Amino acid sequence: MFEDISAQNETPASAIVASCHNSGAVQADFQGGGIVGTIGLESSFDPDDDIVFLGENSLRMNRYVSAHVLNSKNKGRVTVQNDDAGGIAGTAWFGILQGNENYGDIETTDGDYCGGIAGESQAVVQNNYNKSILTGNSFLGGIVGKGKTVTENYSMSQLFFEDGRQIGNLAGALYENAAVHGNYYVKNEYGAVNNVTLQSQASAVSYEDFMALQDMPAEFQKMTVTFLADGEIIRRSPVGMGRASKRTRFRMFPKNQIALAHGNPVISQISPGIAR
Repeated sequence: MFEDISAQNETPASAIVASCHNSGAVQADFQGGGIVGTIGLESSFDPDDDIVFLGENSLRMNRYVSAHVLNSKNKGRVTVQNDDAGGIAGTAWFGILQGNENYGDIETTDGDYCGGIAGESQAVVQNNYNKSILTGNSFLGGIVGKGKTVTENYSMSQLFFEDGRQIGNLAGALYENAAVHGNYYVKNEYGAVNNVTLQSQASAVSYEDFMALQDMPAEFQKMTVTFLADGEIIRRSPVGMGRASKRTRFRMFPKNQIALAHGNPVISQISPGIAR
């Protein structure tokens, strides 16, 4: 057993990832993230090499782990074939994810655990921002697919799933003895955790009230309209949130195309070629 001491500010982390930016697409079989894949322990093939003893041997030993992912930003699409896809981390078994931002779309094609910040997390997930389209199956969440400590995060997501269970704008599901409070999300048809919103855990607010919160990143003022035809991306068009777009911006497209308004949670058909 290891004790996670990441939250002890006086103790320096043994692993720190800070101020990293990614804009490239990420594809993985499992545990894929825009910044890191997995925060966890890696044991060697020889058990004798797992622990290094220094000084005199003792029957009483304290083993600690510590990891931080801080102030990093992902704008790349993350696609994972199986479980665990996240905008910042695929899985985080310990540590702290703090001050990160995700604006890339996240998808698990055949698996579960898809989250805007982390797919599956027992780490402290605090003060992160997510604006993305999330596509998956079960355990689909705007911040984490499944999490334990989720505090003071902000999310504006679109959730797409087929026959999924444990779906939420904040988290699809939580571990036992979870600590969840102070979170905000732009309200839509889904609740915060497993499609239920508890005021003690999260607040569902309008986009206008969401943007009025302190220190919201400028990315939340932007919207991208994505045109799809038979599942293929034809065109992406940036639009300022709340601003009028010229009719000439959107040319005539076949009727089988779809416009995904990424930003303000809207999906609409193009008819006859103008995104509503």
